[in-house]
Amino acid sequence: RRFPFDARRRRKSVVAGDNLYLQGAPDAVLPLCHDTEGALEALLQMASRGLRVLAVASPQPTTATR
Repeated sequence: RRFPFDARRRRKSVVAGDNLYLQGAPDAVLPLCHDTEGALEALLQMASRGLRVLAVASPQPTTATR
């Protein structure tokens, strides 16, 4: 199931099976993530070069599903 980009939420979502995938503005996606190590640094580095930055999040496999 797909949820199109929503200007208010500033992200779009796709549900595939039991997984939820997100794409959108970093400040809208990153707070929903558990592990964002290095993401802020990468965001700031790319933005300082004038690049448009989108965040993409997907589930990380748990020990039980590996």
